[in-house]
Amino acid sequence: MTQPPSLTEYVSALKRRLRLIVSVGLLVGACIAAITLLLAPKMWQVSYYTGPSGDRELASLVGAPTGLIPTFSIDMVISETKNDLLTNYTKDYKNRNLIVGASGIGDYLIVNGIYPDVEEASRRSQEIIDRIIERHRAIFRNNLERAKAATEQRVEELMVSLSAIVEDSQTAGVQTFMLYGELLGHQKVLAGIAQLDLDGKGGVLDPAQLNIPLEVEQASPVTRGLLGLLLGMALVTALVIVRRFFEQRILTIEDLERSELPLRFVEQVKYRDGAFDADDLVKVGAALSAGAVANTLQPLYQMAGIEDSEEFLDLAEGLLGALSSLGTSLELIFLDQSVRDVETFSKTLQGQLDSSKHGLLVATPGSTNESAKATRVGRIADQTLLIAYAGSSTLPSLKRCLDDFRASGINCEGVLLVTP
Repeated sequence: MTQPPSLTEYVSALKRRLRLIVSVGLLVGACIAAITLLLAPKMWQVSYYTGPSGDRELASLVGAPTGLIPTFSIDMVISETKNDLLTNYTKDYKNRNLIVGASGIGDYLIVNGIYPDVEEASRRSQEIIDRIIERHRAIFRNNLERAKAATEQRVEELMVSLSAIVEDSQTAGVQTFMLYGELLGHQKVLAGIAQLDLDGKGGVLDPAQLNIPLEVEQASPVTRGLLGLLLGMALVTALVIVRRFFEQRILTIEDLERSELPLRFVEQVKYRDGAFDADDLVKVGAALSAGAVANTLQPLYQMAGIEDSEEFLDLAEGLLGALSSLGTSLELIFLDQSVRDVETFSKTLQGQLDSSKHGLLVATPGSTNESAKATRVGRIADQTLLIAYAGSSTLPSLKRCLDDFRASGINCEGVLLVTP
């Protein structure tokens, strides 16, 4: 059973696709940045504010109780306003179209309306400020009415008491003076209440616009572009890893080693700049020689491609030279399409091997039309070496070829992987 790719193979796959990963990341980043510039709406911020009106100081001057004026606690008002926004303006509050906060020195309450339309931003922010002021002034009016009612009731009681004292001259004196003093005090309070009622601010300022409408800078295209770059690279990286996991192509020699194919050896040879690596070819030749049949002076080696390749003949000549350098003299025979009668060719090949002073290296291409010839040659060969190509050959095709060869009694010793 084929084992899953190792971490090293995943890293190698990512390195091979690094240019693609970066390119896609840059493309996605550029697209997101462009979309941000073209489609992101222009947002405007309009701010309204309110705060304590100073009516508590006025109350003390005109003789009204300062407790009638509700304390304008910024923290408490902000908390109440946020609850109001969450309940009645849920969408705008969650989208941060409406933001409530305190001024820098904490004396004033500020509501920011942020919308694509300036008039809507102004209307919404002022609407929230009006709701805040109305709640505050409602408390003030309630306090005022209760205080006024209680004070008027006490004045009436004092007037009745004074009338009774005037009718009974014997009780006049100090008591009359005290009642008049209390009556004057309450009348002063009523005058102060009337003054506060006339002022009508209730301890809070009327709404006012803080500044001119400001254009709100949305998320920077550069920032979104960088996020798009990371997103694109992450997506392609994930795709490369998933593809590597399910990859059927042979990409590296590790793919062959973990495939658990019944082979004596697996080697690779690098093909760069139009030439095969000589050291790699020598290793392959040594692996073939190590499996040579004892007392066989004229060995017959077969190298069979599992697919067509323009470099196949060059590879055969390179392997021939590598074996020669190891002391194994062979004659190269290239089995191409010019050979049509397979039966006659195999007999001729056997006769040539019997009469030759050297062994033979028969190269059979990987064309489908040549499979019968390759099988016939493999039956009389001492060793057969399969040739696979990194990036184009697949494990299923290699396994089918091995199964067909073994079913025909062919001794397939190993696989040579040509890598770029």
